Amino acid sequence: MGDGYLNLQHGKGMVISNVTLDLMQIRTVCTVLGEKYGLQCTPKLRTRNNKSEYSVYISASSADAFVQLVKPYMLPSFYYKLPKMYRDTNL
Repeated sequence: MGDGYLNLQHGKGMVISNVTLDLMQIRTVCTVLGEKYGLQCTPKLRTRNNKSEYSVYISASSADAFVQLVKPYMLPSFYYKLPKMYRDTNL
């Protein structure tokens, strides 16, 4: 699994990058994140270097909840991956 990025082109959603899971596995991840944590997630198809891969897109409406879940486990050196408003807060 890759890391992720902000999806500034489509609002303030977040993407968990992935190069090893297929569409069915990504759908399972989205279902689990929705059922267990209440996050609104959808599979996202991305093509780069003539290769298609699926990622997990986390909607802007779930951004606060997602950051609250993951930030306690992140090394501070990776906070740059978060939106600026979350980098210096104690979530």
